Amino acid sequence: MGQHTAILGPHGSGKSTLLKLLMRNLYPSCVDGQPGSIELLGQTHWNVWDLRTQLGFVSGEIDQHFHAGRSGRLTAQQAVLTGFFSSELEPDPEAITEPMLQAARHAMDLMGIASLAHRTLGTMSTGERRRTLLARAICHRPLALVLDEPTAGLDLGSQRQLLEYLEKIAQQNTTL
Repeated sequence: MGQHTAILGPHGSGKSTLLKLLMRNLYPSCVDGQPGSIELLGQTHWNVWDLRTQLGFVSGEIDQHFHAGRSGRLTAQQAVLTGFFSSELEPDPEAITEPMLQAARHAMDLMGIASLAHRTLGTMSTGERRRTLLARAICHRPLALVLDEPTAGLDLGSQRQLLEYLEKIAQQNTTL
């Protein structure tokens, strides 16, 4: 922890697949009857829900999930609150605590989207939605933030702005 890492490689070289392995969206293959393993945060065996409390994740794929369909009707605040539940659906209002609301507001302030709290994701620009997803990924104060092409689809100004927000996150002792 405490070091930031970038994984570079050509299109199709397995960068996104590696990140999906880390997030336990995929599992290592078996070779000669022996399962592969990945050590993450000092452990090779994780309950996926416990792991996701330790990590935040933002990708173009998640952005598409939140842009379209049922998740596109969530407000920014609702979307950020889903980060506490590793869900893409509207959180149960009874499960949301005051500390969760405060943490969500703090993350939204940090990402400069507090004014978007009541706007739906389906009406936001890609840059606004990406910052909302960053707030979602950090609201529960993860040890590390895993990013898969976070600036993809953004114009140069929005890319620069997003990188500035990532720098703010890094200064909060979150590993990128």
